[in-house]
Amino acid sequence: MRAKFISLCVLLGLLWPTVTCEKFDVPQAMRSATVPPTATPATPLEVETPVARPSVPLQFISEWSNTKKLASSILGADLNMTCPQQAYIVDPSLEMVIQGEFPRLRYFAFVAYDERNEPIATLRDEDIVPDPGSTNPYLPGSDWNTKERRYTITVRFSPPPATSSGGKHSGSHTAHGNFLYLGTTAAGGANSGGRLVYRRYLPSMGLDVDGGADEPIVYYRKVADGTFAKPPQAKASDLPEQDLRQFVPDPDIGPYTLDGVQWRRWAQETRQQTSTETIYLTAGIKADPARLLLVRWKAPTFPDTCRNKGIKGGEQARYWSMSFATKDQLTTAFSLPDCQAAIGSDGYVNMVVGFGAPRPTKATAEYGYTWIDMKYHPVSTLIFRILLPSKGLSLPLQTIPSGGLVTDQLGEYLPVARYVSLEEFDQQPIR
Repeated sequence: MRAKFISLCVLLGLLWPTVTCEKFDVPQAMRSATVPPTATPATPLEVETPVARPSVPLQFISEWSNTKKLASSILGADLNMTCPQQAYIVDPSLEMVIQGEFPRLRYFAFVAYDERNEPIATLRDEDIVPDPGSTNPYLPGSDWNTKERRYTITVRFSPPPATSSGGKHSGSHTAHGNFLYLGTTAAGGANSGGRLVYRRYLPSMGLDVDGGADEPIVYYRKVADGTFAKPPQAKASDLPEQDLRQFVPDPDIGPYTLDGVQWRRWAQETRQQTSTETIYLTAGIKADPARLLLVRWKAPTFPDTCRNKGIKGGEQARYWSMSFATKDQLTTAFSLPDCQAAIGSDGYVNMVVGFGAPRPTKATAEYGYTWIDMKYHPVSTLIFRILLPSKGLSLPLQTIPSGGLVTDQLGEYLPVARYVSLEEFDQQPIR
């Protein structure tokens, strides 16, 4: 069993995939249909040359694994997300230093997991203190395109201090300022090691998955005197065997009928331990090549970082997306990010999905529709994500258990779906 687990860890990238929408071959017709032709053009952006690496000898730098070069779409992942990782071994005599630049991404965070793959600390973009003379562009109202945007984070392999506050960060332990404390597990015992994940979503238009910045530099130093130290060689075999039962797909994600869809709170939300700050809803769909799936919902407002505009504050979500996956939720075929959906003047998204049926003439952004062609993809699951939702969106769902039915708790923000024939769609109004 242990050997099988280690192999699976290697295959899945320690159970959290790195994914990127650029690597997925989406038909050109689908790409062009999802971007409204009247969209506000991107703000002209002059990306400065990233600063050179600090004067740290290469033997002391710890490289990220599962970078943009390793794309995947497993475990129902969003294809607009990538997750480089660092495996670590707890050694209180050392500390890890992360030096980087704030990238132009919709969201990023450093999430630490313990030896049992439980999250113990999260430090997200807006909570990172910038270096002296730099600006954190993720603070509401800040200059999104500021040139001085550096930060430094210290990871200590000791218990968190008593002054740390757990209210703002996910996991039983917290980040305190620009410090992460990884010396103890989520259960409170001594931690032997784990992984640090650089979780990031959706770069601005024209930029790669790094968001116009180099990946952060990671190196080790001795606590006693601050001199450089070689990174410990952490391997999957160094970590205790984990319980793979927590990653079993949902036994029931909703009825597969031609009458509509039934949403549930995704059980994987807690099993994957990705974040306590994301709403995950899932529903079963039936791919009927003779009919269209028409999905309509009010879009939560979001910052338009795709077009290099900053975070104003007051948005209802940092990011949302609709993904199409297989029934077992292990393979994602396509993820529609918020900024590529045609949103009408009434604030609604009207998504038309074809499973082999020809594209209707009106199924374009010009008429207020977002066309998705799933003809060649055996999808049967919808996954609706809302990252950093406002309290107005998240509070109504707190009473719903994992896997529980979601009916009217989200009101007009809950996608409503129905199947229609081509003739019925032709009778739909122009949005």
